[in-house]
Order: sequence, then C-alpha cells, then structure tokens
Amino acid sequence: LWDPFCGAGTVALEAARHFNGMTPNASVRFPFQDWPTHEAELFERVKSEMTSVETRSGTLRVFASDVSERALEATRRNAARAGVTDSMTIQHGDFEKVMETIPSGTWILSNPPYGERLEGAGLMKRLAQLLERRRDLRPVVLLVGGAAKRELPGAFRSAISTKNGGIDGALRVLER
Repeated sequence: LWDPFCGAGTVALEAARHFNGMTPNASVRFPFQDWPTHEAELFERVKSEMTSVETRSGTLRVFASDVSERALEATRRNAARAGVTDSMTIQHGDFEKVMETIPSGTWILSNPPYGERLEGAGLMKRLAQLLERRRDLRPVVLLVGGAAKRELPGAFRSAISTKNGGIDGALRVLER
C-alpha cells in the first residue's frame, strides 16, 4: 500500500497497524462519534470485527511519501510510537519521482492535499497521467475535496460523498 501524499502518516500508519493485527484502542472516543449521522451500532460492529482480525505481520508493506521533509519527520515519529516502523518505507520526494520505486501491484490509498495548497498545481491531473502509465498500481482510493475533487478525471468513480471541515469531499476509486 502506498500513500503518496502522507503528511503526518495517518493513512499509512493505520493501514500498517491494521494489517499487523493492532486494533484501535477501544477507550478512544473519536469526534465523528458526535456527528448526527454517526451510526453507533455499525461502528461497534466494525470495531468488534477489527478486534478479531488475525495478525498478518509481514503480508503488507506500506510506503509513505511526501514532498515535505517536516511532514515525514512527523510520520517517522508517529510510526515509531505506533510500533510499525519495520512495516514501512518512508520516502522524501514528489510522487512522480517516488512512483518509480513503488513495486507492481501496490494499492494507493491517500488523502491528497486540497484547498489553497492545491490551487493551480494540477496535482490530480499529474497523478492521473502517471497512473495511466502505471496501470499496475490499482486500486487507487483517494479522499478528495475542493480543487482536488474538481481536477480528478471521471475514470475515478465516486464511492462516498462527505464534508471535511465544511469542504465538499468524496471518496473516489480507480480500479483496474
């Protein structure tokens, strides 16, 4: 699994934790649990299923990359605290350069930047172009909003619509 825009590493770290049999702390309360649309019974069922997951250490390699070295320092600290450093490859660089090192068959799961940081950068168009050349990197799942949501090509189907900080967002999926 690869998060090419990992920031502090949340997506990559949670994937590594899950596939190493590390379940969420049951006593942690998440802000979304206060949302009017939160389905408490469904959430408890999912937590229960996650708690029963078998440890699959070694079956998932997680790649995390970002253009910000500062963000990657946070990723490294967070990975150490989460106990998943050995499951991760953390790389500094633009996704276009890092993609050359990503093995065939890797899934992409990311929450790319959007809003003011993305305006005019053509980030989603550049990503889509690279994914055309690297069809072996599938599925691709992106949580996008703002400019990123508008720039993403139609080949990405919309799986879920949501809001993030008041910005319209969507979970978009590109499959083989």
